[in-house]
Amino acid sequence: MPKKDDLMRLSEAETVIGAGVRIRGTLISDGDVSIEGSLSGEIKTSGDLVLGVNATVKANVAGRNVRITGQLNGNIKATDETSISETGKVVGNINTSTLSIGTGAVFIGSVSMVEPVALEMNETYEQEQAGDTGKQG
Repeated sequence: MPKKDDLMRLSEAETVIGAGVRIRGTLISDGDVSIEGSLSGEIKTSGDLVLGVNATVKANVAGRNVRITGQLNGNIKATDETSISETGKVVGNINTSTLSIGTGAVFIGSVSMVEPVALEMNETYEQEQAGDTGKQG
């Protein structure tokens, strides 16, 4: 059963994907995102990302704080904190500065913990490298 603070975070989000909604593709947001439905693709937000108890997500996700109480099959990149609640299930690698995993949670993958500034610098470097393909210096 969802906790009261989980439900409050859901109602405070700028973007909410309800339990009966299925999305295929890329979701990009500057605000907080809460998902209770299904998503297959990719999620990028500069805000917080909450995958609710009913969420089933097959995607690489990126956000400031990432909270998993549902199921995620994909990698996580969080600039601040990643948390997997006791009902959460994650299959994928995590790159974050802080990690908490609740008793009973499922996590299969590896974790890289870095300072937020180092994580942002690495992301900028990856974007520059992707944009420089084919260019000669």
